[in-house]
Amino acid sequence: MAQLTENIWWIILAGSVSLILLIGLIIVSILISNKKLLRLQQEKIEEIQKSERMYADLFNNVSDLVYIHQFDGTILKINDAVESLLGYKANEIIGQKFQNVFDIPPSDYYQYIHTLDNSDFSKGILKLKSRDGKQLIFEYQNSIVTEITNLKTIRGIARNVTERIKAEEELKRKDKLLTAVADASILLLINPDHKNAINHVLQILGEAIEVDRVYVFENHIDPVTNDLLMSQKFEWCREGIAPQIDNPLLQNLSYRHPYAQNMYEKIRQGEIYSGIVRFMSEPEREIFGVQGIKSILIIPIFIGKRFWGFIGFDDCTYEREWSEVEKAVLKSAAGSIGGLIGLMEYEKELYQTNIFLSGILESSQSISIITTDLSGMIEYWNAGAENLFGYKAEEMIGQKLVGKIIDTDDKITCDRFLNLANSVITKKQTQTTELVFYNRNGNQLWVNLTISPIIDNQGNVIGLSSIGQDITQRKITELALIQNEEMFRNVWENSADGMRLLDEDAKIKLVNRAYCSLVQMPYEKLIGQDYYVCYYNQGQEKLESFKDNISKGNIPTRQITNITLWNGKTIPVEISNSFIELQNNKKMLLSIFRDISEQKEYERKIKSSEEKYRQLALHLQTIREEERTKIAREIHDELGQQLTGLFFEISGIKTMRKRTKVQLDERLDKIHDLIQQLISSVQRISADLRPAILDDLGLIPAIEWEVSQFQDRTKIKTKLNVQVGDVKIPKTISTVIFRILQESLTNVARHSKASQVSIDLKVKNDDFLLEVVDNGIGIPEEMLSNPNSIGLIGMRERAYSCNGELIIHSELNKGTKISLTIPINGEMK
Repeated sequence: MAQLTENIWWIILAGSVSLILLIGLIIVSILISNKKLLRLQQEKIEEIQKSERMYADLFNNVSDLVYIHQFDGTILKINDAVESLLGYKANEIIGQKFQNVFDIPPSDYYQYIHTLDNSDFSKGILKLKSRDGKQLIFEYQNSIVTEITNLKTIRGIARNVTERIKAEEELKRKDKLLTAVADASILLLINPDHKNAINHVLQILGEAIEVDRVYVFENHIDPVTNDLLMSQKFEWCREGIAPQIDNPLLQNLSYRHPYAQNMYEKIRQGEIYSGIVRFMSEPEREIFGVQGIKSILIIPIFIGKRFWGFIGFDDCTYEREWSEVEKAVLKSAAGSIGGLIGLMEYEKELYQTNIFLSGILESSQSISIITTDLSGMIEYWNAGAENLFGYKAEEMIGQKLVGKIIDTDDKITCDRFLNLANSVITKKQTQTTELVFYNRNGNQLWVNLTISPIIDNQGNVIGLSSIGQDITQRKITELALIQNEEMFRNVWENSADGMRLLDEDAKIKLVNRAYCSLVQMPYEKLIGQDYYVCYYNQGQEKLESFKDNISKGNIPTRQITNITLWNGKTIPVEISNSFIELQNNKKMLLSIFRDISEQKEYERKIKSSEEKYRQLALHLQTIREEERTKIAREIHDELGQQLTGLFFEISGIKTMRKRTKVQLDERLDKIHDLIQQLISSVQRISADLRPAILDDLGLIPAIEWEVSQFQDRTKIKTKLNVQVGDVKIPKTISTVIFRILQESLTNVARHSKASQVSIDLKVKNDDFLLEVVDNGIGIPEEMLSNPNSIGLIGMRERAYSCNGELIIHSELNKGTKISLTIPINGEMK
């Protein structure tokens, strides 16, 4: 029994020890498992932190503005681009209101927020103010995102499109100004009230160019001092701007006045005077300041070669710089106004002349006035008619003109008189001609006859009024001048226009020196020849047609055409034609030729300029759309695929049940590689849009990088020579230089078929000099001035925007040299 009890105790003791050992083993196993789990968790946390750092780098490397803010505008996150774009550091504005930091008006912010009312995605345009007070325009894309805390926020990206919007607005402004000038020109042509037309034109121009005051000054001579004076004649003012038309300071003001001297030196030579008043001389500031002017533009008005006056444009609100486009368009408007003023002066002189002539006709004994009924029976015969024809009034009243002072045997004169009378009756218009009449003694008289309709209150023609002047002596003199070549030559040889006299057989009777110079033939080879002797490829058929037109009087009084000379040269001319009636019923054709090549060339240049700007605008639109398409494709094809791969890799980790460290490492390595590819893709896309190196390191490193990329990409041997030194180049100038270099290298790669390129960079006399020389096939001459050569036009426009100059010299099969000279401290236009 005792033995049994002892065995039981040993069994219990052995079981207890076994149980204790088992519990110990379990505890040790749990500790080992927990340690391994903690190690895996620590590795996971480190990977997540590493991933977060990568995404943070990606977030801050984007050159556009990226942000997250609440609906009330509280900024939760914003990338480092906010400093380069708007001047703020990211950490100093996080937690502040989006609309307060960037000075967004409440109405604009309300519209910005509520574009997401019906959609989780929105895009639009928003104006943000930078730290230094500049207002920049951004194109944004927003979406609603739900954070881990279930808080809905707005996540967005915004791109600075200020320059693009400004360029579009400048094009619209130019179109608006051109339309206004066209409307003004039409108004000047069709409005019979000239003074009202000018006032209306000033309003059209003022509203189109958005100034506060437009006015016209006229020049006149001081009768005492003989000084050239100016006085304001017309004015338009925007509402709220004080008119100056009655300002005594602006009437009879001498150009010798200190304020006017600088202006006079320019506008008297046909140049434009403009500027900001604050930067002008003290006398100029004094007189302009009284009128409240901040910026002024003065364009001279010429009538022919006479300096008539000027048109002025005042900006009393802003200090503005006038663009070259505005100056050119407004200068053409000034020319139209000058043309109308010249017409006004001519009409005024004509009116005064008519009054003077009316007084002479009423009292003169040498002007005949005759009225007849529609059958030609004489009803009135004045003293001038008695003196001219030798018949008393009582002898002529009741008689008919034809058969009395018009010889019935002279069929030509009878027919011309009857046709003229019928035309006056039909058209109810005054007409003038020169006819042969006979006086009481049977002597032949040449009379300048003006026939007018006599119209009753119902508008019916009831008779004819004829005013005649004896021009017999003048006709004899004209014939003598034609017969005496030397005498006639003194009259017209000094004319700057080419003059030619043809007989009824279209043979050249007389030409002046200007005509010989125009057609490039000597005088002796023209006289006595058919009219077309100096023309190219005209024969007998055209000669007969021309002679027929001369005999019928079917030659236009004025025509603008091109004449092709015997040597093949084509010249645009304006031709004025008139007939000279001779005493023997013969007539000669006088033609005056004016070379309008310069005018045509100017018109061609304007059309070419407009076509270039239109093509450039279309090209910019195409480039913008192509760039958007390219970015969208790269984001979809590369970033989309890489993000999808990253998504599946992370999802694979989550779904793995039994995973070893090796498997996890493989998965994490793939994720790491995908993230590296994603970062590279984003950096490449960003570099294509604008190389960060240009902003971070400056122009020269950016050019070195671009040249290296070009050589690697095209395999064209490229040599870069830099002699710039330690010169600080403004950002805007750097961008222009870099883009012109890019476009030059792009043209070399696309078109030149070159095997080597040399690039020289240097600074000389505060100018940055860039030369790009290739050994390619060159550029054809016609392509250098072709409006469709958008790349070359764009390069010139970029250079011009910074007061620079771009020269392209190219020889076929010898290569092309592009030279850019741009002031380092030049201002953007």
